Amino acid sequence: MKLRSKSERFDADVVLTKDEQRVNTTLMYLKQQEYAREVFLPSLPFMSVKNKIENTTLFKHLKKMPKGAVLHQHLDSMLPSEWLVKNASYRPNLYQYQGKFDAETPYGTFKFFKNPPGSLWISVKELRSAAGNVTAFDKSLVELLSTNELAYDASIDYWSKFANFFKLADGLLLYAPVFEDYLFKALSGAVRDNLLSVEVRALGGCVMYDLDRTYSNLESARNIQRISDNVRKLYPQFMGVRIIVEMYRGISDIELETYILGTMIPLRKEVPELVVGMDLVGQEDKGYTLYYFLPALLKGLDEAARNNVTLPFFFHAGETTWGDESGHAADNLFDAVLLSKRIGHGIALAKLPTLMEEVKRKDIALEICPISNQVLQFVYDMRTHPADALMANGVSITISPDDPGPFGYESVVYDWWMAFVAWDADLATLKKLALNSITYSAMSDVEKQISTAIWQQRWDEFVQAVLTE
Repeated sequence: MKLRSKSERFDADVVLTKDEQRVNTTLMYLKQQEYAREVFLPSLPFMSVKNKIENTTLFKHLKKMPKGAVLHQHLDSMLPSEWLVKNASYRPNLYQYQGKFDAETPYGTFKFFKNPPGSLWISVKELRSAAGNVTAFDKSLVELLSTNELAYDASIDYWSKFANFFKLADGLLLYAPVFEDYLFKALSGAVRDNLLSVEVRALGGCVMYDLDRTYSNLESARNIQRISDNVRKLYPQFMGVRIIVEMYRGISDIELETYILGTMIPLRKEVPELVVGMDLVGQEDKGYTLYYFLPALLKGLDEAARNNVTLPFFFHAGETTWGDESGHAADNLFDAVLLSKRIGHGIALAKLPTLMEEVKRKDIALEICPISNQVLQFVYDMRTHPADALMANGVSITISPDDPGPFGYESVVYDWWMAFVAWDADLATLKKLALNSITYSAMSDVEKQISTAIWQQRWDEFVQAVLTE
């Protein structure tokens, strides 16, 4: 029987300098301290251990460590619900839907109106005043807009609760005055986390609005670019934002085709450096497969070529515990390998060794989101996360936060902490993860070269800072 060796790991090409080896000794010592705890933190629900994680010396080191880029994050879930309640819910003209459950407008949905469309939309200012206890009222709003729990509960449909967040919250954060502050804070936080670039899933049906109108996809994209440019003025080494347009995998193939031809391709023509590709999102086990959408996708590729633009795909696939040919996971992963530049999540790939070899041959990276996978109960104990086996088998991965807002956090550092502590990882692993995030990003070759040079300088400074401390 052939055993996997260190030479087959995804980080086998990383050779640490003497100084890096000394830093590695420090970080591995701090990691060993986590093993010595009475209860191993990555085996518990994230929200129940979040405060303990951020108080560790290891977390403080990882926050300062240069991480390259985030390649998988949804635009409308970047900041915690507490921020939304504090910074959006006190603004004038905000209403909440108080009618019975409706598929289009669930109970509790927020939106800003000049004049509300009916009596079932109640002013949040009035609701807060009627509640009496403002603190308790605001806490109830935070809980309404949160997904993460302090304990696992098999009776809770976490995905439905998670999906409901977007229906409730988008009316809050996509309001143009709120969105301006929201995205500026989120990107500034990314800079402080030592990130050089952020790629967000955005647009599709998720566009900005104000009291007078709803913005077009192109207007929304240009506003995102403008806010990103404002952040870059303060932090010139930040390489900014790129948008991967997301469409819901529950729509029809005709709807997808219409969107690609009428909106996606024009976006690629107008702002190709900003809008870098597209994706299909939503619960994989219940949504349509990529194969269902194949005619629309192929027609889109043909039409893009006729318009002298490319149409890169960055598909979610294998975000599931299923792994054989009877489930969507295998269907989507096989098709994603054929069509996609990167794969979002891809955790079911560990159950498909032949396909794993093809992923390696085609040099496709996986966008791994550890905490998201745990909160949505694809894994419980982070030590059993498939990414550990995928790394050992030479599959290229990156680390991203996915949807930190409803999960109760903001910084991707928590995901890096989880990956380092729970998996077979050392400083070479961290270094490779950071470099992968630049290598497999949607930046241009020139931007990648600039980013790598900036990252290397920061990495050397980080190494010396740890040695000094």
